[in-house]
Amino acid sequence: MSRDLMISLIIFAVLLEAALIAWVVLHKQGKLQENPLLVMVKKEGLILYHAFFKWGKRKQGPNYFYYHKNSAYFWFFLALVHEQVLEMFFFHYYLKILYPDTVWIMTGLHIYSVIYLIGDYQMVRHSPVTIQNGVISMKIGTRRELTFSAKDIDTFESSGLEYTAKGGLIHPKSAFHVSAFPRALTRVFGVGDAPTHKVIFKKPLKAKGYFGRIFYVNEAYLYLDEPERFIEAASAASEEVVEEKVNVLEKKAPLINWKLYFGIMFLNFVGALAISPYAMEREQLHITMGLSPLSFTAFYVFQVIVETGIMVFLALLIIKKLAASHHPFKKLIEIPEFNKRWRIRVVKTAGLGMATGLLIILVSLIVSRPLGIDQSSINEPVWWLGTMGAARAAINEESIFRMFLISFVLLVLTRLGKGKLTRWKTSFAIVFSALVFGAMHFSLAASHFDMTLGLFLSMLLINGIGGIVFGVLFLWIGLEFAIIAHFSANVVIHVVGPLLVM
Repeated sequence: MSRDLMISLIIFAVLLEAALIAWVVLHKQGKLQENPLLVMVKKEGLILYHAFFKWGKRKQGPNYFYYHKNSAYFWFFLALVHEQVLEMFFFHYYLKILYPDTVWIMTGLHIYSVIYLIGDYQMVRHSPVTIQNGVISMKIGTRRELTFSAKDIDTFESSGLEYTAKGGLIHPKSAFHVSAFPRALTRVFGVGDAPTHKVIFKKPLKAKGYFGRIFYVNEAYLYLDEPERFIEAASAASEEVVEEKVNVLEKKAPLINWKLYFGIMFLNFVGALAISPYAMEREQLHITMGLSPLSFTAFYVFQVIVETGIMVFLALLIIKKLAASHHPFKKLIEIPEFNKRWRIRVVKTAGLGMATGLLIILVSLIVSRPLGIDQSSINEPVWWLGTMGAARAAINEESIFRMFLISFVLLVLTRLGKGKLTRWKTSFAIVFSALVFGAMHFSLAASHFDMTLGLFLSMLLINGIGGIVFGVLFLWIGLEFAIIAHFSANVVIHVVGPLLVM
């Protein structure tokens, strides 16, 4: 299986490299408006956001025009989700027998495809055609976008699908389709919705497609639920005075702080590289998985990047939402200022982390004697490997258990409490995160000792001490300080600790 996995990774890397080269060429030619890699990351983030958080009512009003209610895409969407779920169970059962080591990769891809379909449909539901101050915006989810002045409209005409002499569907190349039914599915399966009208423009207009691709259109096909109302409103808007710049894809505020996101992801990447030799030396995981050191490192880094990539994105999105009504959260989604005050805080935080590590060692010694266990589990192969393991654990675990989990719990509590955020809610989120953090060490403890109720509770207590300290630091002064304290505590426990207790 290691050879198959390596071949799959090589094929994936080659295809990704080819795509990146093609994107760079198109970007240099001016056919892509934005960096395609960033556009792809933003698109996936928007899909996840709408799949999980946009289940409320849609915006209503005289200036909003939807196109999904009368579309056949809803039924096609149900069929696709149904097919993916059935296929997931079939492949999971089949691959579990033949390839048990990789079965969860395929299952994970199927689960993500279902989430993607849900997110795409939710985006279409929440992306109506709008008319504001004489400017018409046609944004079809993350698929394509066209913004223009009502004065650019030449005329409206009735329209329908056109076919070739052999019965094939004709796809106009210079047309923008305001349709919920994906154009890719229409081209593949030859089915789709029928447009009721089309808009003829006075001049070619610039539109944006997948990955920021730029193309020009002479007309727009309308698949609206209420086409007559739209035509009436657009005709009236053409008489208004347009003061804003039109036919420009407006630059909106970013969904999250992308510099902060990629900064955190870079730290997680470095942490994943650091933990690989530690995991191979201490736990021999590469031998257990049947992988070479290089294959294990590539697999582990990929796993960490995917795992934290999703959670950090959702965390920044949640914190941004919390910061809108609770201003203190704003500092958690901003790039820190590396001034003298910040450096003093770093020193104090490192000291607090060391004190926390010493407290954890002391509590561990106190509870270990009645339970009849030794302290051999804290011993590391060599000091520098222990330091590298401490760095990875601090970065990755704080990104997940503090940044994501605490934020997620606070979001749930604010929704249940009508938007109010009280001290007990923040305390509950910190303690809950600490308990989950402690429980996640169950497998590590179970690999060294016979688990009893006393040992389990002591494990929650020992790890919960650090979890509470790191949680308070995260909420009050920022993620970087939680990471610094966690790293300092781990160095004391796993590098200095063995010298004191062994």
